[in-house]
Amino acid sequence: MWVHGARCGRQPSHRLAPFWYVSVAIRRVWDRRGVVADVQPVLIGPASRHYFYDPHDGVELAAYAVPGEATADLFGVECGALERLEIDRQGDPRFDLAMRRAEAGAPISDVAMVLETAFSYRPPVAREQGVSDAALHLMRRRRGRASVEELSSELACSSRHLRRSVTSAIGIAPKSYARILRLNSALRLMDRTAAPRWADIAVRAGYADQAHMIRDFQGLAGASPAAVKMERRAESDLFNQGRVRAT
Repeated sequence: MWVHGARCGRQPSHRLAPFWYVSVAIRRVWDRRGVVADVQPVLIGPASRHYFYDPHDGVELAAYAVPGEATADLFGVECGALERLEIDRQGDPRFDLAMRRAEAGAPISDVAMVLETAFSYRPPVAREQGVSDAALHLMRRRRGRASVEELSSELACSSRHLRRSVTSAIGIAPKSYARILRLNSALRLMDRTAAPRWADIAVRAGYADQAHMIRDFQGLAGASPAAVKMERRAESDLFNQGRVRAT
């Protein structure tokens, strides 16, 4: 679950690193009089490359994040078939309660909790999982440290079948998905320390060495680890000042 934005004022543009999940979200817009002007239900993500989020004045987002493969069960569409980063979900009755709470001006964190209840997702048990679901689950559990060959051997299928199944399900090839998982692991480790030891973070996040991690940061996040750290520290200061909120 996460929330972002503020009822008054505008947040600066900031970099979003690639992410592997889909967010079931409500976007709420306040006008300058402090009145709710618009509420929309959307699906957001996943993103295989970084981008810059530049919100308008008075925009808030409340979201519940689910694995990309969950969209088939929750919405009847595979994540790989989503054509845009954000998909409008007007008319889906499961959003109704969250939308009413948002329209009534409830705290954005309360709206997120309503979404979590409405879209609570439990993955299939192991014996009911298809190849793509099982492979994605294993990659997340191992934080992107298992190769396609290792996964296909464990799941008793060919490497080609595994690649095609995963790419069809989420729109991201297994190798790229593993890179995103490792990058997100490195980001979490980086955020927890004021003075990161980059070589140590690289090893703990599953990279062969620091050089490989730097290449992935530059290729996927669009900047060096040190530059991303500086940006995220500045954003953290905004969180602490109450201009942006997240859970």
